[in-house]
Amino acid sequence: GRRALALAGNMDYPEVDAYLKSQGLGLHGEGVVLAENLGIFGVGASAPTPFHTPNELSEEEIYALLEQGYRNIKNTLLKIMVCHTPPLNTACDKLPNGMHVGSGKVREFIEKYQPDYCLCGHIHEGVGVDKIGATVVANPGAFLEGYYGILDTEKKQVELKQIIN
Repeated sequence: GRRALALAGNMDYPEVDAYLKSQGLGLHGEGVVLAENLGIFGVGASAPTPFHTPNELSEEEIYALLEQGYRNIKNTLLKIMVCHTPPLNTACDKLPNGMHVGSGKVREFIEKYQPDYCLCGHIHEGVGVDKIGATVVANPGAFLEGYYGILDTEKKQVELKQIIN
């Protein structure tokens, strides 16, 4: 069978994560073992922005929630981290002006724990795939604009695509 998991972004109200959790879909601060060898964990919201969006957390809160979820899946063979905010200084957090605006704590977490994948979003212009150590980091872009990604765990790659109308 298939299972859906989700987390809220920074433009969603924090109540969205509570609703997702109540429906058995929430990934915010959670770690879910989907099979003996597959664990998914994550955190929603974003690090503070200059725009004061509805769902922002401190860098420290983001790190603590990632650790909380990771604890539940740390013994799985394949670890997938889903984090709305991308790690700092990657192709996935870069604005058109070249400025990197990702999270230092998300990057620190990846450097320490080295999950197999980090799937992120938040920076709509930060479409790309990068690596931090052994971790493949991917930001497929905004689905609202037709962007999505396909993760192939056997080939250890993420293919980014766009639906063209």
